Amino acid sequence: MICLQIPEPRRYGSRSRGGFTMVELVLVLFLIVLLTAMAVPSFAALTKTSKLDQTTKAVFSALKQARTAALNMRRVVAVMYGDDFSNITPQPVSGALPGKGEIELWTMLDGGHHEIPYQPDIIPGPSYPADWYPYRFPDVPVTPSAITFPDGVRVISGEFDTNALNFNFGAKYKKDSRGEIIRHQTVFAHDGGKPAWHSSACSTVLIFEQTTGAHCVILTGADWNAYLRPRIICTAIKQIGGVNLSNSRLINQKIDQYPGTYTGP
Repeated sequence: MICLQIPEPRRYGSRSRGGFTMVELVLVLFLIVLLTAMAVPSFAALTKTSKLDQTTKAVFSALKQARTAALNMRRVVAVMYGDDFSNITPQPVSGALPGKGEIELWTMLDGGHHEIPYQPDIIPGPSYPADWYPYRFPDVPVTPSAITFPDGVRVISGEFDTNALNFNFGAKYKKDSRGEIIRHQTVFAHDGGKPAWHSSACSTVLIFEQTTGAHCVILTGADWNAYLRPRIICTAIKQIGGVNLSNSRLINQKIDQYPGTYTGP
């Protein structure tokens, strides 16, 4: 007869098979807290970057739509950028621009001569109106509703020197309640290029986050060459108005403090 001896079950003290000790549970919880703390900055940075990306895509889409509309309708079309005007002194003409976080596309009334902006409240010069005055008299909306972008991001139009990496406004920006509008619009002529009366339109858009200074530059294509199309430039600006930018977090401050001098009519 063969006898089989069945081994006694192993004993693990007070812990049952598959359980955890208190030390192991504490260690796991510690690792979870540590990994979460390390991930928070990454998630925050991702959120901030996505805000910039979202706004860049919204502006880029608006520019392409406006240019296409200008070509199809043979009209002057403007992209108008909303902003928080409470910190801008003086503020633009009430109702002339969209609200904060909004982009609107409109066909614009013009003066009928070299696409001069329609400006009935400005006294003409000897042969033509003052060229700094921006397009601010909308006619027909191009999109059924405004295009929106996230809070904390601003969109400012101006000029960009790709050699000096200098974002500026040249002699176009007159800092008064009407001249401010020129920094919040991009204008396309009927041929898809920059209006012949070029001093009334900027050819660059700067998109930036107010707190971090993360930014992006878009060349609108609205320049002398009507065949140029909007394109995104992956580069960092080094100057604003010819003054060195020591820290990109200062972009918001430098934009608001820009003197806006003008020596024209």
